[in-house]
Amino acid sequence: MSLRNRTAARRLVIRRLLVAQTLESQQELLVALERRGHQVTQTTVSRDLAALRASKARGADGTFRYRLASSPVELSPQHRELTARMQQFVLEITSSGNLVVIKTPPGAAHSVAVALDQTAADLPGILGTIAGDDTIFVATRARNGGAATARELERLMQA
Repeated sequence: MSLRNRTAARRLVIRRLLVAQTLESQQELLVALERRGHQVTQTTVSRDLAALRASKARGADGTFRYRLASSPVELSPQHRELTARMQQFVLEITSSGNLVVIKTPPGAAHSVAVALDQTAADLPGILGTIAGDDTIFVATRARNGGAATARELERLMQA
């Protein structure tokens, strides 16, 4: 597995851990990652948390825990479904020109593409999608719209 794919896979695991568990320190996150086969340093975990825009926040019980950045915008049911599928399956989002390339685990691309197609009318700039087994191509309306659309999809994934 390439370094980029390992990083994307690890960050997907971190996202899931932060949603499912109360993790109060980077050390707890390191241990949880090790249990899932990811041997990394505290520095790497710190960079991953920054890339995911995770921060410590006080929970209802008064303890501090890591949480993902949330979007202040209320999402429609279609956006919530897209966000859920992206959080579950998307490993990497890249762009070039008017294309966005989304990588997923094998067999998951279609599920994410269907959710993208259902919300495309609400996401300005998306012309259409083509899904394979583990890759989705998203065509944008603007000649150089790929980067902006990729950023918007990453923002939705963090919601």
